[in-house]
Amino acid sequence: MNLTKGAEEIRPGLWRLFEPLGERLLSFYALRHEDGWVLFDAGVPGSLTSRLRQGVWSGDIRKAIISHADADHLGDVASLKQQYPEMVVACHQADRAWVEDHDRLVQERYGHAKNRFGHCYPPEVMSALRQMCGDHCVVDCELNEGDQIDGADQAWCVLHTPGHSPGHVCLWCAETGELLLGDAVLGYGPPDATGKPSMPPTHQYIADYLKTLQRLVELSVSTAMPCHWEPMSGDMFTEFLRQSRETVYRDLGLLHDFIRAQGQASFSELLLVLNRSWGTWGEADYAHYSYALDGYLDYLSNQGCVEISDNGLVVRT
Repeated sequence: MNLTKGAEEIRPGLWRLFEPLGERLLSFYALRHEDGWVLFDAGVPGSLTSRLRQGVWSGDIRKAIISHADADHLGDVASLKQQYPEMVVACHQADRAWVEDHDRLVQERYGHAKNRFGHCYPPEVMSALRQMCGDHCVVDCELNEGDQIDGADQAWCVLHTPGHSPGHVCLWCAETGELLLGDAVLGYGPPDATGKPSMPPTHQYIADYLKTLQRLVELSVSTAMPCHWEPMSGDMFTEFLRQSRETVYRDLGLLHDFIRAQGQASFSELLLVLNRSWGTWGEADYAHYSYALDGYLDYLSNQGCVEISDNGLVVRT
């Protein structure tokens, strides 16, 4: 995996911009517009504005499509808007409040397990996440399933692909079989430079995630372009989808068996069960599994397998 900063023209009218994010890869994409560019995601603060300052990127940015509300996908939007006041910022309605209000994003998305389970990132991590979000921004228009991206060289269509977040979207070009994926599919977890998972996958809305995986299986994908992996051929993407589904059912089985054997368990105990079952990342990254765990417990609760007590214990039913 290439963890350097750079850009590549995938084909005329489609560019990939990439850089390291710690030990992981961060990619976002630019589509040729009739009089400038359409961005699919905007990285972290400075991801594109630094390139503009250095003269390694040129052309007006007409639209910034935010695949979902996460710091590493929207961090440079406010700065870009200052440089391009006419730039349209777009996202799905279900993520809009977080895309616009980054304090709320940090509190509600990154602090999602605090109220119910008392689990949260340490304060210094929450502060770093808030900085990575950049300044607040205003969303100019909402994206819906089936919307067409006007002005792009190719006919790109919006797909609503929830699971990682409620309002996650992908862009699909049926003419070329290209899929701009964002974080809609997460495999075994984003890899490091050696290719091994460097942190847990952060799918959270499990029933939606499984539906998204099934939907994407049915597309005739020639090239899938995720955020934290290199672009994938169609066959590689099919395997990626299989790994993603396998991860969900593997984890659900581990949790169900542990809770059944113990009778009850705390969120922290279950977090250890999941992290230690992989063993490819350090304890500093254990907290990232809280997204999937939170979602798994909702899923198991809806299936009637567990109950969540008032004090946050997960109890076998």
